[in-house]
Amino acid sequence: MKGQLALAVITAALLSCSAQKKAASFPKGFDKQGHRGSRGLMPENTIPAMRKAIDLGVTTLEMDLGISADKQVVVSHDPHFHENITTTPEGKTLTKGEAGKRLLYTMPYDSIKKYDVGLKPHPDFT
Repeated sequence: MKGQLALAVITAALLSCSAQKKAASFPKGFDKQGHRGSRGLMPENTIPAMRKAIDLGVTTLEMDLGISADKQVVVSHDPHFHENITTTPEGKTLTKGEAGKRLLYTMPYDSIKKYDVGLKPHPDFT
């Protein structure tokens, strides 16, 4: 009985403690970078990912750029769509083989913008 009472008191004491999360401190001038915006929190290389990174205090937005067939700048890590995050204009999932054949530099911008890279969450971050 005394053991149960002691356990109850210890449990109550632990549960009543409040943990406070201390914000990370960085040296003055530390460059906080958002890889592909805020990859892992938002769809990578998207405007929402960049906005989230800024909201988190990022000082550098890291992104990769490519050029479409009609010389428009596109934000993409790879020269092709990535099968893990891309859906076609018809809403279908791409296979790895299909994704690798959709080379952004061979496609006009009007075609590229019909694909969705924010609907499917990246499996590495789900």
